[in-house]
Amino acid sequence: WKTITLNHARAAHAPAAAELLSPFYVGEPPHKLSDWNQHSIAAIAMFLGIGTRLVKSTAYPSAASDPTQRLVDICVQAGATHYVSGPA
Repeated sequence: WKTITLNHARAAHAPAAAELLSPFYVGEPPHKLSDWNQHSIAAIAMFLGIGTRLVKSTAYPSAASDPTQRLVDICVQAGATHYVSGPA
């Protein structure tokens, strides 16, 4: 946390960003990285006024053992009409 705050101290919105992000770096860390990610993404989205509903993939049941089919099942259940992915 010290490294982040020192390196970004002169940024235009450093105080607001520090207030938003400090709870994720100071204090008791969550037991799972996925929990940290979920909570920090939700807080940042709220701060930026992004109203997109965030849902864990585990909320969508799938009997598929193939990862690609599991992804297809999630997309269908979520009502997706398109899937966009980066080069990786």
